[in-house]
Amino acid sequence: MIQNVISFLQQTTRGDSSGDHFRFAASWALLLVLAVILLVFLAHWIYRHKASALSHSNTELVIRARPVAAKNWFLLWRALRGVALLLLVIALARPQYGRVERRSFTEGIDIMLVLDVSGSMRSQDFTPNRLEAAKEVIKDFVAGRRGDRIGLVIFGASAATLVPLTLDYVVVQQFVDRVTFGLVDERATAIGLGIATALKKLEASKAKSKVIVLLTDGENNAGNIDPLAAANAAKALKVRIYTIGVGTDVRQSAAAFFGGMLGPEAGLDEETLKAIADRTGGLYFHATNNEKLRAIYHQIDKLEKTRIQSTQFDRFDELAPYLIAAALVLLGFELLLTTVRVVKIP
Repeated sequence: MIQNVISFLQQTTRGDSSGDHFRFAASWALLLVLAVILLVFLAHWIYRHKASALSHSNTELVIRARPVAAKNWFLLWRALRGVALLLLVIALARPQYGRVERRSFTEGIDIMLVLDVSGSMRSQDFTPNRLEAAKEVIKDFVAGRRGDRIGLVIFGASAATLVPLTLDYVVVQQFVDRVTFGLVDERATAIGLGIATALKKLEASKAKSKVIVLLTDGENNAGNIDPLAAANAAKALKVRIYTIGVGTDVRQSAAAFFGGMLGPEAGLDEETLKAIADRTGGLYFHATNNEKLRAIYHQIDKLEKTRIQSTQFDRFDELAPYLIAAALVLLGFELLLTTVRVVKIP
């Protein structure tokens, strides 16, 4: 039970957040306050029940005494001693007043999201289609990041940067939501150009960790930059590329097209996507439905975690010297009072 009381005192006297605080460094000593209170009551009880005795031969002193005034001075004398003892006990608990400051050091990650908006992303093997499914998952991914700069690049036959690296996640989500077909030429897929456009935004980055998350459902058939050459450039810049292939992984575009589910550009070049990830230290993922795509982004989110280090600074002044000084003053006054005003008989 005593241990529980001590824990409660520690919790109530020590602040856990930044700002001005009052606390007891040795809060266990506050339990002695109970001992002081019991001691005062015990002394008072003994005083009330102790038999009086008169050993002075001159009763004139008693006759001239004023009982009420003497009693008041005697109570004051005892009060001074009790308060002084109480102050000393509180001083033993080391009361302190000062500030607690917490400083966080964030080692953020620069992330470029590269999204395929070619015509094949209209395919409805995802709900409602591949592009809309990817947009919803990407917005959730952005919402879950902390302390990272995030940018957005879209590509089809050409590529464009919609959002440079920023900490404004709301802006990133708004632009992701506005992504639609027709913003760039959607008649082909330039994966190498999409990677190169993202690398331009990461080239001047000072972040210790730089990442590209590339999502596509096709193969590189446009642009003048080979995807593997772009991967080599990313490796030189120490940029990891996570590649995500969505949809079918076989070249059955014609049959799928006649089936009414997929567009005419359904071939997924998994071999190239795996090579891009391997060369840069990233990973390749394959998603065939909305749930798997969401799980992939969740896994990437766990793999690329921002390092946040918090440091606490305590700056407290000891108040015990002031309490000890006050207790000594009271004891000195008590000594003076017993000398000039209070006479004990016997």
